[in-house]
Amino acid sequence: MVWKQYPTQIQLWYIHENLLTLICKRRVHKILGDDTALPAIPSEDRFWIIDDWFPLAVECGMRFAASKRPASYFGKLSVSQIQSAAPAGIECRSFEQLHEAREWLETVAAG
Repeated sequence: MVWKQYPTQIQLWYIHENLLTLICKRRVHKILGDDTALPAIPSEDRFWIIDDWFPLAVECGMRFAASKRPASYFGKLSVSQIQSAAPAGIECRSFEQLHEAREWLETVAAG
């Protein structure tokens, strides 16, 4: 998943709902994201991801999420808040380089 600009709430929810469909149908355990251009995520959307989306993703089998850190200060803050609130069962990490995130995902095993 690659963010190329500021997503509206509709765009963010649409992408996450489609991602959830893929996680459930394909039994995806790992997600790689490039958040470089993500300027921020509004608090209402952060809470939706934390309270609504994460539990469904865990239920469908998602266990690991890795991403390249956003370049913007508020993007980093948004991602950090979401990752720190991830429920038990999902391990989330951010990296300075996308290849580092990919390499980490290759080392973890869904159990």
